[in-house]
Amino acid sequence: MIQKRLLLVFFFLFQLMFGQEREAVLVFKDSTEVKGLGQIKNDKIHFRVSEDDKTEIWDDQIVIGLTFTGYGFSERYEYVQSDKYSKPVIMELLDQGLVYLYREMDGQLGVQPTGHIGTSGVGVGAAVGFNLKNLYFIRKKGETKAMELSFSFKTRALRYFSDCEIVVEKINSREFTKNNIPELVNYYNNYCGE
Repeated sequence: MIQKRLLLVFFFLFQLMFGQEREAVLVFKDSTEVKGLGQIKNDKIHFRVSEDDKTEIWDDQIVIGLTFTGYGFSERYEYVQSDKYSKPVIMELLDQGLVYLYREMDGQLGVQPTGHIGTSGVGVGAAVGFNLKNLYFIRKKGETKAMELSFSFKTRALRYFSDCEIVVEKINSREFTKNNIPELVNYYNNYCGE
């Protein structure tokens, strides 16, 4: 029972963290920007210019994404067409250069049997948990789709970064693995880029 309550509290806090309206800049496909208040819900951008305005919903047909501002830092979220999904989804832009790095947070609710045997001899009980993992997608300038890099990491990374010998060496020596993809992309952008 305590686990279920903790799960509900965690889920509520997660929704507050990502579903809360904050200062933001809406970025249109023609590169114009509008400041206001925004939030992301169900892969849609909800945005209004001021607190008095009505909230409008924006999709990938008109806007590139949303940049949250305030508190001394910014977070950029963009609609990304990937090799994994048929339509664009919103992902956080972590790095940009010759290669763009996006992160999609994938949360899964799971139930695992505990193996406790009840008085009837039948297994009862379950542990409920929330598994949150990052999926990383990469896209080079000029490419229309982003590729998920964690799946079959070494094969995909060696092919994708084959134009940079030092990165290939670091992948082969396991200095870069699927556990440090942001460092790999940052290194590539800084040392192998244009």
